[in-house]
Amino acid sequence: MPAKHLPFLALALALAIPLQARVDFNREVRPLLAKHCFACHGPDKEARKAKLRLDTFEGATGSSAIVPGHIDKSDLVYRIETDDKDDRMPPSSTNSESTPTNSPSPTKASTNASSA
Repeated sequence: MPAKHLPFLALALALAIPLQARVDFNREVRPLLAKHCFACHGPDKEARKAKLRLDTFEGATGSSAIVPGHIDKSDLVYRIETDDKDDRMPPSSTNSESTPTNSPSPTKASTNASSA
């Protein structure tokens, strides 16, 4: 997996942590979404794609895009990790570059957490 996708994986991991871990959406998640997703899934109704709004917790969790505590049910994780160019988010046409992080893959973290 390209290193440029690691920040998105960190985002997906943060969204998949059960609520008792107290992930602060506005402080920890929203900035990543703002940087990489709001151009197409933000507050501008005219620019919004797929009727998906990610700039509010309610919008982000009001569909299957983000299912808090259930990484396996969150479509955002699939869209970030997929090798399918038609499904990958953000699309390569946006030139949304990210920088590598030391965050683990959310699917691996989820697997490790469930086996602990």
